Amino acid sequence: MAAERLILFAAAAFWFAAGFAAECTEDLKEAAFLARAERNMAEIKTLQAEFIQERSIKLLKNRIRFEGRFFIQMPGRIAWQVYRPVRYVCIINDNSITQWDADSRRKTVISAENNSALQVVFQQLNRWFSGKFNELCRDFDYRADIREKVLQFIPKKGVPQENFISSISICLHDSLNYIREIRITEQNGDTQTISFYKTQINQKLPAAAWNIPAK
Repeated sequence: MAAERLILFAAAAFWFAAGFAAECTEDLKEAAFLARAERNMAEIKTLQAEFIQERSIKLLKNRIRFEGRFFIQMPGRIAWQVYRPVRYVCIINDNSITQWDADSRRKTVISAENNSALQVVFQQLNRWFSGKFNELCRDFDYRADIREKVLQFIPKKGVPQENFISSISICLHDSLNYIREIRITEQNGDTQTISFYKTQINQKLPAAAWNIPAK
């Protein structure tokens, strides 16, 4: 009987150790994948791309779709130019956000100096597009789908993002050099997807990227 218990104990210990080793190996693979993506994306100085943004509101059946162009100049300068179905421009700098829309033809400037919410948005955007994923891990837990090149970030308990974000999935290009798609699921069930295409890295950006249309 004692021998049988010893065999059972040894078998259980073996399966526990095997499972633990497999989990550790998977964690190491995910960490290596994250580190490689960070190294590759750290090379980005400028990026420009076309984008399609689709937002699904849980209470509505139809999706809202926007098309436009996106520019980023490291560190911390971002421009969104929406040209369909409405014309809208949003330029983000380290300390302000400038907006313009064709309906009002008015320019609005919002300072981030005393606006903690805007500061968080700026930080998150910069971390996403510069590949500073380890910095995101301060506020998010992550899972990596290495085969599909997807990083999913889930807000940690108690952080402000937990109040409105359920998860953020960052889908990387096969080269791990840039983001090809961002998927955001909100706590209320709404979702939005931003897909980037015709992406150009480290090319000179047009001066018009930072222009606000004349009134």
